[in-house]
Amino acid sequence: MLNNKIFVGDPNTLLSIDQFLAKMAGSPASQRVLIADCCRFDSTATRGRSVGSSMSTADLPKNTAVLFACSEDQKAYEHRSWGHGAFTKCLLESMEQNSLISSIAFDVGGLPNKPGRVQQLVDQIKVDSDPTQIPAFLINVPAIDLGLKIRRGTLPINEPTDEPMDTSADQTTDEEYTNSIGMQLKLLPAGDFLMGSTETKAELERMGISTYDTFDNSDEQPQHRVKISRDFYLGVHEVTLSQFLQYYNADKVNHKTDAEKDGKGGWGYDGTNFEQKRSYVAWNTGWNQPVKDYMNHPVVNVSWNDAVSFCEWLTKTEQAAGRITRQQEYRLPSEAQWEYACRGGSRGSKLFSFGNNGEDFVRNGNVKDAAYAKELNNKYGEPIIGSDGYVFTSPVGKFQSNGFGLFDMHGNVLEWCEDVYDSKVYGLRSSVTSDPLVSAEGSYRVDRGGSWSSAPVFCRSASRNGYTPDFRISGLGFRVSLSSVQ
Repeated sequence: MLNNKIFVGDPNTLLSIDQFLAKMAGSPASQRVLIADCCRFDSTATRGRSVGSSMSTADLPKNTAVLFACSEDQKAYEHRSWGHGAFTKCLLESMEQNSLISSIAFDVGGLPNKPGRVQQLVDQIKVDSDPTQIPAFLINVPAIDLGLKIRRGTLPINEPTDEPMDTSADQTTDEEYTNSIGMQLKLLPAGDFLMGSTETKAELERMGISTYDTFDNSDEQPQHRVKISRDFYLGVHEVTLSQFLQYYNADKVNHKTDAEKDGKGGWGYDGTNFEQKRSYVAWNTGWNQPVKDYMNHPVVNVSWNDAVSFCEWLTKTEQAAGRITRQQEYRLPSEAQWEYACRGGSRGSKLFSFGNNGEDFVRNGNVKDAAYAKELNNKYGEPIIGSDGYVFTSPVGKFQSNGFGLFDMHGNVLEWCEDVYDSKVYGLRSSVTSDPLVSAEGSYRVDRGGSWSSAPVFCRSASRNGYTPDFRISGLGFRVSLSSVQ
C-alpha cells in the first residue's frame, strides 16, 4: 500500500506514477497494468497535470503497461453523469461487452468495438471549443490479458447524460444480449427525437399514402421533441409463440390468457370467416396450423394484461437465475421508447424508418399487400401493389432491420406499449419532454406499429392506436424492454 496523505487542494501531495511503478515492480503478478485517467496538459504543475510527460517504455518495469487517458498536452475529460472520465467509461463499456477481454488493441481508436468512442463522448459534453482526447499507451509486455471476467447475463444499464447521443440514421449499437428463453435484446443509446407527425390527411394522400374517409391522425400532433435519457434494451424481434408458450406452460393456472378467462376467445380465420370465438387463442388462429410451423411467428391474441404478466414472469425467472440484477426488470416499452426505437435513429422527418414510400414494404415489413387483398380485404386504406410473401403473420426477422438493428417495427403485428392511451396528451407537452410515460387513469392502452392486415398509413412510425387492456386480436402482439428500475 502507498500511505501518502492526499489532499485535493495540494498537488504536492498527489502520488506520482514513479511511486506506483516502483510498488508494482515488486508485485508477483505476471502482468501489471496502470490506468491513468488524468490530465496531462500543464507542464508547470508540480504533479498531476503533466503526468508521464518524460516517460518512455524503457522506464517501465518488465511486463508492465501504462494506459494514459489522453496524450501529452491534452486534457482528460469527465462528466458527472458518467461517474468517471471518458476513458474509464469506455474501458468499462468494453468490460461489459465481453465475458473475457484479452489482447486489447492499443491503438488511437481506443478499445474493442469502440473506434473513436473516447472522442465521441468528449464531443458530446462540449466543454471546450475544440476538445481533443486521444488515449496513449506505454507497453512493456508482449500481450496483455486483463483477465476481466464478467458474469454473462448480468446486464449494465448506463446512467443518463445531460447531452443527447448522436442518433443519426443508420447508427447500429453493437451490444446484444440473449436471455434464458432465447430472446435477443439490443442496447439502444440514449438520445432525442421528434415524436409524432406533422402531415395532414391531404398531405399523406399527396405523398402516395392511402387513407380513408374517416381517417384522423390528430392524436399524433403536435410533433414535439422527446429525450430518452437512459440507454435501454429492447427485443430485436417481437415475442414469438415459442417464447410465450414457455411462460404459459410454466403455470397454466396463473398464466391463463384473457382469451381463455372470459370464455370469449380471441380472433381467427377459418378460410371463410374472420371472427371471434372461444377456440381461437394464442396457439390457434385458424390459419396458424399446424402450430409447430408457427413457433417462430409473433404470438398473437394476447391482451395488454397477458403481455404485462409475461414481463413480470420473465423478470422473476431471470432474476432468480442471476441473469439480471434485482435492479433490472422486463416491461413493455413506453410509447416514447417504442417510437424512438422504430425510427431507428432518424430524427422524425420520415414516415417510416426506411423512407416515405409505402411500396418499399415488400422488403421492409409484412403489411396489407396484394396477396392479403385477394384473401381478406378491408376498407381502411389500400394495400400495397406488391406482395411481401405473407397473407398473415411472417416468421420474425424475415424483412430488413432498421437503423438500430431491430426487425418488424413496422407491420407483422401491432405491439402493446406500457402507456395509457390519451389522444390529447401531445398537446400538453412543451419544450423538450424527458422520458414521457402516460400512467394516469384511462380505459385504453397504447399499441403501435401496424400489422399484417394494416395499410401503410397505420404502419407509420408516428401512428397511434389504443385498445382496452383485455382486448386481443390475431394481429396484435408485443416485444419487451429491459432497463433498470427507476
